[in-house]
Amino acid sequence: MTPNVLIHKGKEAILLSYQKGSELNIEHVDSSIAEDVRVSGNMAVAWGIDTGTTAPRSGGEPVKHSLKWLMVFERQSGGTWKCIYEIWNDNPLNGLERQRLD
Repeated sequence: MTPNVLIHKGKEAILLSYQKGSELNIEHVDSSIAEDVRVSGNMAVAWGIDTGTTAPRSGGEPVKHSLKWLMVFERQSGGTWKCIYEIWNDNPLNGLERQRLD
């Protein structure tokens, strides 16, 4: 559930969304920290914060970014976990949602 766009449903729609984003920007994640994880039976929820940089492929200065995310997982029959829902949005950096790198 990417901010400010329609919900992507199904594997193909989700992959297409990531491909389109990758065509426009180079994303680099410096850190991804799960702040809390809760498990109840075959369901789990986790939330956390990612920080990194985004650089437009068309040129221009990279910008620092931070985002907060929430993911819901379901345990599969083989014991692995599958993310069934993900939502994220900007996490302001020093009062700014995005700031230029020095």
